[in-house]
Amino acid sequence: RREAEEREARERERERERERERRLQEEKVEEKEEEKEGDAEAAIREKEERMQRLARESAERRAAQQKADMEAINARRAAMAEEKDGDEPGGGRGGGVSGALSKGDAVECRHGGGAQFYPGKIARVNSNNTFDIDYDDGDKERNVRQSFVRKLGGGGGG
Repeated sequence: RREAEEREARERERERERERERRLQEEKVEEKEEEKEGDAEAAIREKEERMQRLARESAERRAAQQKADMEAINARRAAMAEEKDGDEPGGGRGGGVSGALSKGDAVECRHGGGAQFYPGKIARVNSNNTFDIDYDDGDKERNVRQSFVRKLGGGGGG
């Protein structure tokens, strides 16, 4: 009978040891799952932050492109208005021609069709009613529309 009690005591001890092992294993599994969840949450946060940054950058690029597009449209509109006004000598915002222009004439031109006039000389009169201009600062421009050129000391009002 004593042996039976000792066997039962050993068996209970083994059972308690197995239960402790099982609980330790469960705790380890839970810790790993918590770590994975923490890593997953961090990864999600990083992805969200990256997406927000990319969205901001994309919006900034779109805004810059829209601004550039609007500037180009406004420049085209101004050029078209100058062309229309320039059809009449001296018309528009100083874009008309007072008298005929010829090679060597000192002129002012709207470089690139911009609003500002810059001094230069006519390097060539082209057959398509445009001019090649050598600017005083050394820059050169080809096929400048007549509406962008005005003779120095003359030319329409503004």
